[in-house]
Amino acid sequence: VASASCVQQALLAIMAFLMGCAAMASMIISRAHSEGIELGGVGTAGPVGGLRAGGNQPKQPQSHPIIDRQLPALQPIPELRSQTKSAQPSVLDGVRILVAIASYDFAQFIHLEEVLDAYLDMCAAGAKVDVVVHETQPWSVALIDLLNTRLICHNPSPNAGFSVTVSLRSPSLRLNLVDCHRKLFYDRLDEYDVFIYSEDDLRVTPKTVMAYIYETTRVQQLVG
Repeated sequence: VASASCVQQALLAIMAFLMGCAAMASMIISRAHSEGIELGGVGTAGPVGGLRAGGNQPKQPQSHPIIDRQLPALQPIPELRSQTKSAQPSVLDGVRILVAIASYDFAQFIHLEEVLDAYLDMCAAGAKVDVVVHETQPWSVALIDLLNTRLICHNPSPNAGFSVTVSLRSPSLRLNLVDCHRKLFYDRLDEYDVFIYSEDDLRVTPKTVMAYIYETTRVQQLVG
């Protein structure tokens, strides 16, 4: 019984193998017909050993009609012309700005540098900016020289300018250091157009001052 079962399994395996070979041959023949390759015959051997390009007349590649259309001639690129109108004066052009900054010590100095850079941008926009820093600790000569090389306004307008003055105050003022700007502004009330007070970590951009001047002018026009 065991021998008969083994023979039966062997026959089933052989039949499955033959059916697989038949299915593979059918797929190869179908693929060859779809690609125009004939099996057997005279021809040049293809890349696969048993397949050869068929017949004495190889199949010509399908040609596509050529569209005979003349392209328009390339036109030369016109010369670029400046579309910009004459430069309009900036809102900050000639505006005199006095800035007072309260800086108790060097704890916020890294922010103070950015604040000074923002006021330097106002000079680049055409304003005359004078900054007074109320400080309780003296600045070293090396630090002053460093800032003198960095804080340079390159606006050639005679109405523009930038300066920084360090006003040394007593450390005993403590929180009252924020009041030092009041007398400064009062004494120079007729010398400037805009007065700005801030601490050493508050950055005021030129856009903010320009918006302030613009809206103030609108209010004055409305009030008359």
